Amino acid sequence: MAKLTLETITPLHIGGGNRYSGAEFVLKDNTLHRVSLDRLLRSLSADQIEALTDRLEGLMRVGFM
Repeated sequence: MAKLTLETITPLHIGGGNRYSGAEFVLKDNTLHRVSLDRLLRSLSADQIEALTDRLEGLMRVGFM
């Protein structure tokens, strides 16, 4: 078996194979953060959830997500 050494040139994340949508990420200060949608939705009121849903649907319509 050959030994292989890799050098990363960008930040590296090794995940568990889960798939995430674009709505689950926020870029802030040049750093990408993953948002827990479950935790976010539990913390919002019904009106806030409706406003967030409208906003995400609008982004999907213009092809942003």
